[in-house]
Amino acid sequence: MLESERNPDFWRWYERAKESGLFDPEYYRSAVPAADGIDPLAHYWIWGYRRCLDPSPQFSSADYYMANPDARQTGLNPMLHWIEYGRPAGRPISLAEREEKRNLTLPFPIGPDLPEQIELERLRGEAYLGRFGFTLEKSSSLEFAEQAVADLTSRIPELPLARESPDVSIIIPVYGQPQVLLNCLDSLCAQTSRYTAEIIVMDDASPEETGVEAVSSIPWLRYLRRDKNKGFVGSCNFAASKARGKYLLFLNNDTRVLPGWLDELIGSFELFPKAGLVGSKLINADGSLQDAGGIVWRDGTVWNYGRGESPERPEFCYARRVDYCSGASIAVLASAWEQVGGFDFFYAPAYCEDLDLAFKLRRAGYEVWFQPLSLVLHYEGRSHGRDETIGIKAYQVRNLKTFYQRWRDALVEHGLPHPFPHSEADRTRRQRVLVMDATTPTPDRDSGSVNTVELMRIFLHMGWHVAFAPRNYAFAGDYTRALQRTGVEPMIAPCIAHLGDVFHNRPQLYDAVIAFRLESLDDCYDKLRVGYPKARLIFHDVDLHHLRLKRRAEMLGDLSLRLEAEMIKDRELELFAKCDCSVVVTEAEKTMVQEQLPVENIVVYPYTIEVRRSQRPFQQRRHLCFIGGYVHDPNVDAVLYFVREIWPLVRSELPEEAKFLIVGPGAPESLLRLAAEDIVITGHVAELGELMDDCRLSVVPLRYGAGIKGKLVRSLAYGLPSVASSLAVEGMPLQHGRHVLVADEPQTFAKAILTLYQNRQKWRSVQAAGYDFVEENYSWKVGLETCERILQVAEETWISRRAAARQKRLAEILKGTSDRDSKD
Repeated sequence: MLESERNPDFWRWYERAKESGLFDPEYYRSAVPAADGIDPLAHYWIWGYRRCLDPSPQFSSADYYMANPDARQTGLNPMLHWIEYGRPAGRPISLAEREEKRNLTLPFPIGPDLPEQIELERLRGEAYLGRFGFTLEKSSSLEFAEQAVADLTSRIPELPLARESPDVSIIIPVYGQPQVLLNCLDSLCAQTSRYTAEIIVMDDASPEETGVEAVSSIPWLRYLRRDKNKGFVGSCNFAASKARGKYLLFLNNDTRVLPGWLDELIGSFELFPKAGLVGSKLINADGSLQDAGGIVWRDGTVWNYGRGESPERPEFCYARRVDYCSGASIAVLASAWEQVGGFDFFYAPAYCEDLDLAFKLRRAGYEVWFQPLSLVLHYEGRSHGRDETIGIKAYQVRNLKTFYQRWRDALVEHGLPHPFPHSEADRTRRQRVLVMDATTPTPDRDSGSVNTVELMRIFLHMGWHVAFAPRNYAFAGDYTRALQRTGVEPMIAPCIAHLGDVFHNRPQLYDAVIAFRLESLDDCYDKLRVGYPKARLIFHDVDLHHLRLKRRAEMLGDLSLRLEAEMIKDRELELFAKCDCSVVVTEAEKTMVQEQLPVENIVVYPYTIEVRRSQRPFQQRRHLCFIGGYVHDPNVDAVLYFVREIWPLVRSELPEEAKFLIVGPGAPESLLRLAAEDIVITGHVAELGELMDDCRLSVVPLRYGAGIKGKLVRSLAYGLPSVASSLAVEGMPLQHGRHVLVADEPQTFAKAILTLYQNRQKWRSVQAAGYDFVEENYSWKVGLETCERILQVAEETWISRRAAARQKRLAEILKGTSDRDSKD
């Protein structure tokens, strides 16, 4: 009898566990061969839960710990915790249940935060190893190793595998240590991807007694073996010569890959067309950062950037060009690999070959990128240890000297080692801009966000480092990740909670600050001037907020709202007066501001969008649509007005199958009540292309508002002719009858709809003119030129105001000196 079984409490909990229905003895016995010969429930109750093994398919120990952090902190058996505390409190028994509940209350679905993702993957690794009596330090008997191999053999990987012409060849070099390799393969088996792959295990002549060769029976991988040990460099080069993928992905065997690892890594080649190599973010087993792209200093010193820090810090969480990436997880364009000759045998058997490869690729014209969303748990030192004086690890010191001698001329532009490496880690971007907005942009939900995202993309294209700080400093799920993925540094919680943290994180760093919307800048203008005295301060008003409120107040006859508009007008005009450059979206708004304020430093930057030429012909389109976000009151008013006043005038003249589509998120109850057979509330539509192709025209019957109407611009860019109110086209050089039909009264609006809907020739003419209008006014090229103009105006204003302040200050000094002299 086990010692724990003599404890009377054990038998009480033992019976309660059996009664819970959450323990499946047959499942546990088959899943955990190491429990053979022991009562399976006793094995789990005493030992198995410590390795996060699962008692049944219905209960995940790791998930329960992650869904209930207090349970993890107590160290109690997770099933015991649920029976005693969780069940009475209605606690979820899985992470999936918790996320389901989260998504009902959050504005967008989010997964576990980064520490949770890392901890969950570590626990999964422990659970897998524990099933077969393994630890990372040692294997168990060959019998259990064979059972582990048999388990992997029976599983079907989530990865789409391809024997011929896969997108990517995943190459795992290995020498002995089968338990380490099996742990890696277990995580690979659960990886999903949009890319096809082949998995190559490259056995570098492992000793027969280690049992590594047993993995050759796993049908979903290719097993290659060398007769003689050639070291890491030789193994990787040999495997690469046999690989069939467009990309070669080298993965250390002492790793576990996190969800999304492969898609983020390979997808980066699409984001960064000049990339020849992309590397992952490496995480230590304790959850700390191991490597976020390497720095090579001028003297040849090499740093793992961020080592030992929190992996959530902003500076480690955005894609950027780097000196090199650790070979523990790197993807290389196969053609580029062949062009530069792969890893150099000069560095055999191992170490610094990844450094040298990055520099060879850069010399050949390629870029080397770090992708932080590709996450790898790396049990560093499992392969070759950590002692640099013995074994293969000793080659690290020798090869570093060799590397420096070879590449010292390429390092002359690099800095010397210093304790604040952030600028050196992103040295290819010499100028830096901080972008601020009320929230993280959601470009598939509102047109204002499109402006913010496109401006950041343009600054990245111009070679600037771009940081983004939402006013709430909140992580916004996929919307935050979209920025990180493309190279924008997020200033968000938990590391950033207020503006003071931004100053502390990046003291005296930014060359420019761009603030979108009044609320993002109004209360922090003075702090920004003090914190970043050299920065050009740029105010992007998105639309004149006071004008929008004033028009609504006039429409509703609301005096209180009219007074509020006047107060906001004061605040807006003050910022226009104080900032180095202000941005408005229409010439009309520029004129309105300059009528109130004699300033010249205002630039019109309306919108940036690329034309998407639709192939859907006129006769295959049926519906009408209004596109917008319905937290925006003018959109709600426009839809209600259209349905009550205009739709009844046209409905009988349209085909029976024609419907009015109300497209976009946040529809209030007043709109939801409009739903009918011919009126469809679609809700949020992430990709609008297909929906817009189904429509023959869009309607924009806005009665109040301000700024440019992104919904109208998008319709033109997507080849969807529009009927719009005169307010909707305000400030845009659109011609009625050519680019759009303009109408205000219900009868004239209805007549314009029928003209476009029924006249194929007119419809085609308006569609073609709309494409031309967007390319002439809102193309990427126009946006780039406008951003350059904004910077120029801001710089000229900053310098001239500095000079004026200097002259005023000197005049006061001279006057004071003169007054003293006259007294003397």
